[in-house]
Amino acid sequence: MIGYENTFHCLALKDNSFDTGKTYQQNFQNYLIQSKNEKYLIFHKKQLKWIDFKDIGETMGILLLIEKRTEKIWFNKKMVACAWKLFSGFDEFSGEQYQYLPHFPIKNQEIINQTFETLQLPFELSKTEKGILFQEKDEGQTMISLGDLKETSDFLNFLFGLTILYGKFEVKGEELRSIKIHLPLFGQYLHYKETLDQIVKKLQTEQYFLQTSENSQNWVLSYQISSNDGEVLAIFSERMQKNWTINKQNLYQEVTNLLQQSLNDLDIENQKEILMLLEEKSLKILVK
Repeated sequence: MIGYENTFHCLALKDNSFDTGKTYQQNFQNYLIQSKNEKYLIFHKKQLKWIDFKDIGETMGILLLIEKRTEKIWFNKKMVACAWKLFSGFDEFSGEQYQYLPHFPIKNQEIINQTFETLQLPFELSKTEKGILFQEKDEGQTMISLGDLKETSDFLNFLFGLTILYGKFEVKGEELRSIKIHLPLFGQYLHYKETLDQIVKKLQTEQYFLQTSENSQNWVLSYQISSNDGEVLAIFSERMQKNWTINKQNLYQEVTNLLQQSLNDLDIENQKEILMLLEEKSLKILVK
């Protein structure tokens, strides 16, 4: 059997005999694939096996090949701060605009300020009669809006900022397992949803994988973004100056090693070609 990287960057078998004449759709952590049937290489219960695309079930993971990154995602505090300037008000007495954090737990104010200090970020949250306000200590900074985000690094820095204020780093022991964001949207700010959807889709085209969901209650839309992509977690862990273990990254390498050792058992004829592919590219696993 001849293995190859298909249109969706997954490892599959090049054999038209599996085609049923129908098109099928599967969702792997918001990565949608619409395709004819073919054999996919999947990782399930610590084993690699060939499964018909139409028969891939819950908890099965597809092997996705991605281009190796040649550029570092640099930290940019302006892009990070953009996440904290989404909501603004106007003070009629001072004639100045201010940024506030809606539905923000007051108990988190000091925790976030400590995070700013630890990361040496020139920002501060303050409790006022208007609520929790976001302020920059460096005056004269150029204002960055959501529409100014253009590059992959911009989007990841922005989402890191959202995670600090509106989300959490899910850590068990020393392992960072996922990040989750719950951003409250309401009234005139509901239009942010469309932009955030586009950001997540753009990141997916660059093979950074995040999931979105929504929950409405009392006229407030909780827009939720989460990710357990090992690469995203590693970037955010570095941003937080933590030495968290990223087991997803370790899993990607373990499965790569397993695949290299299992080519005979998987009846792959073009072993040299597949080995070269694994050398040239990195591997991720997306679970249904």
